[in-house]
Amino acid sequence: MKIFPENVILKTLWLFFCILLSAFTTAQKKQLYKTAIVAFYNCENFYDTINDPLSRDDEFTPKGEKHYDSKIYSDKLQKIATVISKIGSDDDIQNHDGPAILGVAEVENKNVLTDLITHPALKKINYQYIHYDSKDERGIDVALLYNPKYFIVEASKPIYVRMRGYYYTRDIL
Repeated sequence: MKIFPENVILKTLWLFFCILLSAFTTAQKKQLYKTAIVAFYNCENFYDTINDPLSRDDEFTPKGEKHYDSKIYSDKLQKIATVISKIGSDDDIQNHDGPAILGVAEVENKNVLTDLITHPALKKINYQYIHYDSKDERGIDVALLYNPKYFIVEASKPIYVRMRGYYYTRDIL
């Protein structure tokens, strides 16, 4: 007496094999790519404490009306680096390299960018940056941070934005 007909056992084995093959193929497909993050962050008046005679940055100096000293600068640097280090760290995304490309606005110069990418919260990412000084009267610029592991710069240039009158603003990068 047969409890299971032979073709039922074969069909069951075939179905089990197909499920295993599907699971294996799906697992392999998930490994074919890695999520890359592209983001933008406004650093909101990220100045160093040094007075630049070519720009209107006086209020962001120790003698300026904001009394912007190294303690305030360090605190701002810490906060910006911490926020950037958390971009893309959501459990659903599972990317621990941070943004592959990060546009930033309202940075004063290369000094603040260098301080930012070498901050302990970001140093392991090995960010590089693209930055050009703009004609903005306050000496504030835009820049692009990028992870060379994911992104290679082939060319870049600033694009001057012509405003009516004698007003200058930040360039487009």
